[in-house]
Amino acid sequence: MDQLENPNGDHLRLPAARDLLERRGILPDGESYTTRELARELTRRGWRWNLDADEASATKAYAPVGAVEQTVTAKGLDQVATLTTVLADAIRFDEEHGLSLAKPYRADIIVRAPDDRVIAVVEIKNREHLTSNVAVKFRRDLLTDARLSPAIRFFLFVSQDAGFLWDTRSDSSPFAKPTMEFPLETVVAHYLPWFNPPERISGEALEFVVARWLDDLAQMRSGRTPNADHFFAGTDFLDSIHGATVHTSLRV
Repeated sequence: MDQLENPNGDHLRLPAARDLLERRGILPDGESYTTRELARELTRRGWRWNLDADEASATKAYAPVGAVEQTVTAKGLDQVATLTTVLADAIRFDEEHGLSLAKPYRADIIVRAPDDRVIAVVEIKNREHLTSNVAVKFRRDLLTDARLSPAIRFFLFVSQDAGFLWDTRSDSSPFAKPTMEFPLETVVAHYLPWFNPPERISGEALEFVVARWLDDLAQMRSGRTPNADHFFAGTDFLDSIHGATVHTSLRV
């Protein structure tokens, strides 16, 4: 088992570790993560982590073909600092061995312009208490894993209660807050007359509703919801999707 550590200079590794995480869009510029968030990122990347009072370590859950098991460590009393250093070393190892998280991203809904450009990607997550912070983290993961192209103009994250819209022309960073937030209850009720707001509809039903809604908006049909202009006020989302086609469950 290979082990990377530098017990006499771990505190010197922290600035470089933070710089790498910021450049990869994993760590907010000038801010810190909690140990829980850092551990989550290690787990997401396939590393088994361990955190003691004076040391952090992580072992690759699976080794590349021909490579021995890899463990990275950092010593120190600041647990956030040691785990930050370990995460950076783990990412360097993954990148050196071509162990990318990138996989084809199957979007719930995509909106294509007449020239076939992807204008918008929509993710359906019909969970209760969906917040802006949850939406930001989900989008960040897609961007930092290179599964969602930052060149795509609009990204929507939607539950039956609320929708969040990002316009990359306003802010394309992985940690950007939504450009706007809007309620979805009236949209769901418009397309599902039997809808009873306290109840949760299925993800498939919500995908149908949102796809139908976006298609009606793109084609400017008379049956579209009357409050869409209010939802997207201050953006050119409606103008951008005019004449576009709406597709479900396609790779981006």
